[in-house]
Amino acid sequence: MRRQSGFTLLELLVVITLFGFVLGIAMLNVGGNEARELRLFARQVHAVMQYAAEEAELQGTQIGLQVSDSTLQFLVFDDLEESWKPMESKPFLPLTIPEQARVSIEVEDFAGQEEALLGGSDTEQPQILFLSNGDTAPYTLMLQLPEGSTYRLLSDGLNVTLDESTL
Repeated sequence: MRRQSGFTLLELLVVITLFGFVLGIAMLNVGGNEARELRLFARQVHAVMQYAAEEAELQGTQIGLQVSDSTLQFLVFDDLEESWKPMESKPFLPLTIPEQARVSIEVEDFAGQEEALLGGSDTEQPQILFLSNGDTAPYTLMLQLPEGSTYRLLSDGLNVTLDESTL
């Protein structure tokens, strides 16, 4: 009786199944990267904004957030120079908005806003304020990808919440 060399059908099916499984896992990790990056960015911004509100109250200073198309910059009000200065310590370093994402902001007027915006030109002014008395301007900060992933950071003036639902 001659012994045949090669693989059995069962061995081939197991190898093909394992190969397909590994390839599927790899595709999940590679695909959808923009949506995952935006989700992580939104969570990071949410955490830093909550920290900014607490820090403003604890330090007795005004902290602001300046929003541009490409970055979020935290500013602190310098009482001596009566102007806004970029914050240069972690976690308040500028945050780069993910490349494909668009950002929009709506801020409601609130009592105390005029007193807080004392110095600097309009381009140097923050759009969102975290005041030393614990107040925050009510706002909606929206981060959005063209294919539809949307995250909203909402403030009612007291609390900052992250809405991760797809609109």
